[in-house]
Amino acid sequence: MTPSSKWFPTNLQDRAAWFHNFSHNIASLGAGLGITPAEITSIDDDDQVLQFLADSDIQANAYIDGLRTYKRVITEGDVGEAVPGLPANITLALPATIATGMFERLDGYVRRIRAAPAFTEEQGALLGINPGGGLSLPIGDVPPVIKATVDPGNIIEVKFTRGLSDGIYIETNVDGGGWTFREKAIKSPAVFDVQENPANTPRGVQIRARFLDGNTPAGDWSDIVTVQTIP
Repeated sequence: MTPSSKWFPTNLQDRAAWFHNFSHNIASLGAGLGITPAEITSIDDDDQVLQFLADSDIQANAYIDGLRTYKRVITEGDVGEAVPGLPANITLALPATIATGMFERLDGYVRRIRAAPAFTEEQGALLGINPGGGLSLPIGDVPPVIKATVDPGNIIEVKFTRGLSDGIYIETNVDGGGWTFREKAIKSPAVFDVQENPANTPRGVQIRARFLDGNTPAGDWSDIVTVQTIP
């Protein structure tokens, strides 16, 4: 089964960003809403697997595109043209073992949370489960929850749930060189590249973000996420 589209996104990448936000916030709100510690751990495991599926989908599609490009050039190219390179092999490993029925479990949690005596619309907004979707809290009352992944070519993708904001304001700190503005992203994922260094080696990148209210950053920074680029 699939949860209602009134609050749950309809494509894999948006679902992954939504679930990451839900898992992050249920860790602190769950006890007051009747969600047990074991269930919170289960939600975290489900989140890890969904993030893996979303990231693997991007990697697999990029790998297939690379193979198709190699096939086209090596077979249809002219004699004397440069030999194309094969895409780097990808390695996929599940981060957790979960039972079948992730979305059915999620739907059950949401029904229980909404029926909890202590449940409030503000909590529903933080969790992203209010009918109509999105955050109904004033922009800036809560920080964004971001997740970053890397692709070959020093490419970074930052996923987030926008809610009723106008996007996120992103800063990066590359190899400890200090925080600098990266971009304003109006939809998830934000995709940008990091300049390669002279040795063309992986770079350590810290990422943080704030919601945008119009064109202006609002509220607190997100938690800092750290990744290592792939040249």
